[in-house]
Amino acid sequence: MKAGEDFDYPLLVATLILVGIGLMELFSASAAYAYIYHKGDLYYFLKRQLLWLGPGFIFLWLASRFNYQKYQIISRFLPLFIIILLCAVFIPGIGKPTRGVHRLIGLGPITFTPSEFTKLGLIIYLAFSLVRKKEKMQSYISGSLPYFITLGVISVLVMIEPDLGSALIIAVLAFILLYAGGARISHLAYTVILALIPLSFSIFKIGYQKIRILGFLRPELDPQGIGFHPRHLKISIGSGGLWGLGPGQGKEKAKQKE
Repeated sequence: MKAGEDFDYPLLVATLILVGIGLMELFSASAAYAYIYHKGDLYYFLKRQLLWLGPGFIFLWLASRFNYQKYQIISRFLPLFIIILLCAVFIPGIGKPTRGVHRLIGLGPITFTPSEFTKLGLIIYLAFSLVRKKEKMQSYISGSLPYFITLGVISVLVMIEPDLGSALIIAVLAFILLYAGGARISHLAYTVILALIPLSFSIFKIGYQKIRILGFLRPELDPQGIGFHPRHLKISIGSGGLWGLGPGQGKEKAKQKE
């Protein structure tokens, strides 16, 4: 929003409603788990989330006072910055590996996930870049290919963390923006077909991804291990239907495993 413009109150109200619903759902889903694993504190996860509301609303206000057109200045450098952050998770002393997974960066008491910033950063970069290159997007070499290369590097770095889910979300976001920015459907389709080769290799050769898929399809093979959550998910849907039993009324969340 540019300085001097009226505040977007409908957007603020929508944000507050979403925050309220999110907090309610968080408490409903986590209370039983918090009681079991955090010394009977039902509100453990809710309190942690509430701590971030203050800084979150401060940043919301600051962002609302900032002319978004100025993001164009930094948008050119965002891909490089994103790649540096994604590489930093593997650097000892900076990255915070958990159970062999490299997804966090730690700066003192603060930790954050670069792949989450990647989603926002990539949207900002593509939004401004595609406006500048709109006339070239019908060409594969000078239009779409540079974006596919950048997206490929970023996706591979996220996948080797490993975090296949975030890599797929990032790819889908990028493809939607590229299509909206004028890329040909045929160019997008060719790239998807080519990407299926390394993606298939990743799924069927990297242990945990293959095991997760098998656990989802055949949870009865390991009901107390990888099939635990898919099995109880089916029970939850069976008992509550698509609309659930109501806030706080679900029974399966009390059986969550760490």
